[in-house]
Amino acid sequence: MTGRVHSCLLAATLIAPVLLPAQRSSGASISFHNPVTSAPPPSAAVSAPTTLQELAQHAGVIVSGVVTSIDRPPAAPGQIPAVAVTFRVERGVRGTPGPSLTFREWRGLWNDAPRYRAGERLLLFLYPPSRLGLTSTVGGALGRFHVDSAGNVVITARQARLFGARTEFSVSLAEFLAPLSTASVQGAP
Repeated sequence: MTGRVHSCLLAATLIAPVLLPAQRSSGASISFHNPVTSAPPPSAAVSAPTTLQELAQHAGVIVSGVVTSIDRPPAAPGQIPAVAVTFRVERGVRGTPGPSLTFREWRGLWNDAPRYRAGERLLLFLYPPSRLGLTSTVGGALGRFHVDSAGNVVITARQARLFGARTEFSVSLAEFLAPLSTASVQGAP
Protein backbone atom coordinates (compact mmCIF):
# COMPACT_ATOMS: atom_id res chain seq x y z
CA MET A 1 0.00 0.00 0.00
CA THR A 2 1.06 3.55 -0.57
CA GLY A 3 1.74 6.18 2.04
CA ARG A 4 -1.48 8.02 1.05
CA VAL A 5 -3.58 4.90 1.71
CA HIS A 6 -1.92 4.46 5.08
CA SER A 7 -2.61 8.10 5.91
CA CYS A 8 -6.29 7.49 5.22
CA LEU A 9 -6.19 4.36 7.40
CA LEU A 10 -4.62 6.41 10.19
CA ALA A 11 -7.25 9.11 9.93
CA ALA A 12 -10.08 6.59 9.83
CA THR A 13 -8.83 4.66 12.85
CA LEU A 14 -8.26 7.76 14.95
CA ILE A 15 -10.99 10.20 14.06
CA ALA A 16 -13.96 7.92 13.29
CA PRO A 17 -14.07 6.39 16.80
CA VAL A 18 -14.14 9.91 18.26
CA LEU A 19 -17.09 10.94 16.07
CA LEU A 20 -19.07 7.69 16.24
CA PRO A 21 -20.43 5.96 19.36
CA ALA A 22 -17.72 3.78 20.85
CA GLN A 23 -18.09 0.06 20.34
CA ARG A 24 -15.88 -2.22 22.39
CA SER A 25 -14.32 -4.88 20.19
CA SER A 26 -13.73 -8.34 21.54
CA GLY A 27 -9.94 -8.36 21.46
CA ALA A 28 -7.75 -11.03 22.94
CA SER A 29 -7.44 -10.82 26.69
CA ILE A 30 -4.10 -10.81 28.39
CA SER A 31 -3.75 -11.59 32.03
CA PHE A 32 -2.58 -8.70 34.17
CA HIS A 33 -0.70 -9.13 37.37
CA ASN A 34 1.82 -6.38 37.75
CA PRO A 35 0.82 -3.92 40.47
CA VAL A 36 4.18 -2.19 40.07
CA THR A 37 3.68 -0.61 36.66
CA SER A 38 0.16 0.74 36.97
CA ALA A 39 -2.94 0.86 39.12
CA PRO A 40 -4.85 -2.41 39.38
CA PRO A 41 -7.46 -2.88 36.65
CA PRO A 42 -11.12 -3.23 37.55
CA SER A 43 -11.01 -6.91 36.57
CA ALA A 44 -8.40 -9.66 36.50
CA ALA A 45 -7.89 -9.33 32.74
CA VAL A 46 -7.34 -6.32 30.50
CA SER A 47 -8.03 -6.41 26.77
CA ALA A 48 -5.07 -5.59 24.60
CA PRO A 49 -5.71 -2.47 22.51
CA THR A 50 -7.23 -3.42 19.15
CA THR A 51 -7.15 0.01 17.50
CA LEU A 52 -4.77 2.93 17.47
CA GLN A 53 -7.53 4.98 19.10
CA GLU A 54 -7.59 2.58 22.09
CA LEU A 55 -3.80 2.69 22.29
CA ALA A 56 -3.90 6.50 22.39
CA GLN A 57 -6.73 6.57 24.94
CA HIS A 58 -4.69 4.55 27.45
CA ALA A 59 -1.51 6.61 26.99
CA GLY A 60 -0.55 9.33 29.46
CA VAL A 61 2.46 10.23 27.30
CA ILE A 62 2.81 10.05 23.52
CA VAL A 63 6.21 11.15 22.32
CA SER A 64 8.76 10.63 19.56
CA GLY A 65 12.48 11.06 19.98
CA VAL A 66 15.80 9.39 20.68
CA VAL A 67 16.92 7.34 23.66
CA THR A 68 19.91 9.19 25.12
CA SER A 69 20.71 7.12 28.20
CA ILE A 70 19.73 4.11 30.25
CA ASP A 71 20.51 3.93 33.95
CA ARG A 72 20.15 0.77 36.05
CA PRO A 73 20.78 2.00 39.58
CA PRO A 74 20.80 -0.57 42.38
CA ALA A 75 17.55 -0.63 44.32
CA ALA A 76 17.78 0.63 47.88
CA PRO A 77 16.25 -1.61 50.57
CA GLY A 78 12.46 -1.44 50.31
CA GLN A 79 12.51 0.13 46.83
CA ILE A 80 11.25 -1.41 43.61
CA PRO A 81 14.15 -2.12 41.22
CA ALA A 82 13.75 0.14 38.18
CA VAL A 83 15.51 1.20 35.01
CA ALA A 84 15.55 4.92 34.14
CA VAL A 85 15.35 5.70 30.42
CA THR A 86 16.13 9.23 29.27
CA PHE A 87 14.66 10.30 25.98
CA ARG A 88 15.37 13.44 23.91
CA VAL A 89 11.93 14.62 22.80
CA GLU A 90 11.68 15.50 19.11
CA ARG A 91 7.89 15.72 19.07
CA GLY A 92 5.50 15.58 21.98
CA VAL A 93 1.84 14.79 21.40
CA ARG A 94 0.64 14.30 24.98
CA GLY A 95 2.08 14.65 28.47
CA THR A 96 5.62 15.76 27.61
CA PRO A 97 7.19 18.28 30.00
CA GLY A 98 9.96 19.62 27.76
CA PRO A 99 12.93 18.72 25.57
CA SER A 100 13.87 15.71 27.71
CA LEU A 101 11.83 12.95 29.31
CA THR A 102 13.06 10.41 31.86
CA PHE A 103 10.73 7.55 32.67
CA ARG A 104 11.21 4.56 34.96
CA GLU A 105 10.26 0.97 34.18
CA TRP A 106 10.16 -1.98 36.52
CA ARG A 107 13.48 -3.79 36.08
CA GLY A 108 11.70 -7.17 35.73
CA LEU A 109 10.60 -6.09 32.24
CA TRP A 110 14.29 -6.10 31.28
CA ASN A 111 15.06 -9.68 32.40
CA ASP A 112 14.90 -11.24 28.92
CA ALA A 113 16.60 -8.52 26.87
CA PRO A 114 17.27 -4.78 26.84
CA ARG A 115 14.09 -2.92 25.97
CA TYR A 116 15.81 0.25 24.75
CA ARG A 117 19.23 1.17 23.36
CA ALA A 118 20.93 4.57 23.40
CA GLY A 119 20.59 6.17 19.97
CA GLU A 120 17.36 4.34 19.16
CA ARG A 121 14.70 6.57 17.59
CA LEU A 122 11.17 5.69 18.70
CA LEU A 123 7.57 6.77 18.95
CA LEU A 124 6.23 5.71 22.36
CA PHE A 125 2.78 5.41 23.89
CA LEU A 126 3.41 5.24 27.65
CA TYR A 127 0.89 4.54 30.40
CA PRO A 128 0.50 7.33 32.98
CA PRO A 129 3.04 6.75 35.78
CA SER A 130 1.88 4.50 38.63
CA ARG A 131 1.77 5.72 42.21
CA LEU A 132 5.36 4.42 42.45
CA GLY A 133 6.44 6.52 39.46
CA LEU A 134 6.83 3.54 37.10
CA THR A 135 5.42 3.15 33.59
CA SER A 136 5.64 0.96 30.47
CA THR A 137 4.45 1.07 26.88
CA VAL A 138 0.71 0.63 26.33
CA GLY A 139 -0.01 -2.88 25.13
CA GLY A 140 3.64 -3.92 25.45
CA ALA A 141 5.22 -3.98 21.99
CA LEU A 142 2.08 -2.45 20.47
CA GLY A 143 2.92 0.93 22.06
CA ARG A 144 6.50 1.09 20.82
CA PHE A 145 7.14 2.09 17.19
CA HIS A 146 10.57 2.32 15.59
CA VAL A 147 11.28 5.42 13.53
CA ASP A 148 13.76 4.86 10.68
CA SER A 149 16.51 7.23 9.52
CA ALA A 150 14.19 8.71 6.88
CA GLY A 151 11.68 9.68 9.58
CA ASN A 152 9.18 6.92 8.82
CA VAL A 153 7.30 5.08 11.54
CA VAL A 154 7.88 1.36 10.95
CA ILE A 155 4.73 -0.55 11.78
CA THR A 156 5.22 -4.27 12.42
CA ALA A 157 2.74 -6.91 11.25
CA ARG A 158 1.41 -7.18 14.82
CA GLN A 159 0.97 -3.39 15.08
CA ALA A 160 -0.62 -3.28 11.60
CA ARG A 161 -3.75 -4.86 13.10
CA LEU A 162 -4.29 -1.57 14.96
CA PHE A 163 -4.91 -0.02 11.52
CA GLY A 164 -6.94 -2.85 10.03
CA ALA A 165 -3.96 -3.95 7.93
CA ARG A 166 -2.29 -7.37 7.84
CA THR A 167 1.29 -6.68 6.83
CA GLU A 168 4.16 -4.50 7.97
CA PHE A 169 4.30 -1.02 6.48
CA SER A 170 5.77 2.40 7.16
CA VAL A 171 4.40 5.91 7.05
CA SER A 172 6.06 9.27 7.65
CA LEU A 173 6.13 10.43 11.25
CA ALA A 174 4.29 13.61 10.27
CA GLU A 175 1.47 11.63 8.59
CA PHE A 176 1.26 9.26 11.58
CA LEU A 177 1.05 12.08 14.12
CA ALA A 178 -1.27 14.48 12.23
CA PRO A 179 -4.57 12.68 12.93
CA LEU A 180 -3.27 11.41 16.27
CA SER A 181 -2.65 14.94 17.52
CA THR A 182 -6.27 15.90 16.84
CA ALA A 183 -7.80 12.70 18.19
CA SER A 184 -5.60 12.50 21.27
CA VAL A 185 -6.71 15.91 22.47
CA GLN A 186 -10.29 14.63 22.52
CA GLY A 187 -9.38 11.18 23.90
CA ALA A 188 -6.95 12.23 26.61
CA PRO A 189 -7.06 10.19 29.82
